[in-house]
Amino acid sequence: MVDIQGGLDTSIEIPSGLGSGNADLVLSGKNVDGSDVVVGLPVLLEVTTSSGGFTESLFAGLLFAIGALFIFLVMRKKRDDEEVEQLVLD
Repeated sequence: MVDIQGGLDTSIEIPSGLGSGNADLVLSGKNVDGSDVVVGLPVLLEVTTSSGGFTESLFAGLLFAIGALFIFLVMRKKRDDEEVEQLVLD
């Protein structure tokens, strides 16, 4: 049932076998004058489950990669500074 302004407030149970992706939600019923009404709404389904530690592992890997990049940049700057100093001394 919709309210006087045409708003609908309901809960919809999504079957557990559906995966993530685009879908169409189709609502059907009767208009005030008794005529049939069908409304289709595009929706995006996203399956959310427990990560089993994958997210934490991914985060740790990302932090490791950022740390390695930082060390690489520091070492490169140090090497560049040493090369410039060597050129100045020569």
